[in-house]
Amino acid sequence: MSDTTRKSYSLRPVDKADLVFVARWFQDVADLAAFDRNSRVPYDLPTCERLWNMSGNRDDAGTMCWFAITADATDPIGIVGL
Repeated sequence: MSDTTRKSYSLRPVDKADLVFVARWFQDVADLAAFDRNSRVPYDLPTCERLWNMSGNRDDAGTMCWFAITADATDPIGIVGL
């Protein structure tokens, strides 16, 4: 995830386009460990789509609502699950 420091941040629902960034972050083992300590391998894009229920399969629905953290009108700089 980015080390960008800003004065204000916004949350918006994660959409499928955000998963390109998420999958890239999860290729970094330190970032992956912050979110999923049970994963044995970094997540690829199809796995991220399934985990965030963006595959179109209702059986993949998780228990959290995921939001992208943004600063200004930039790409996501992080994610949070509530």
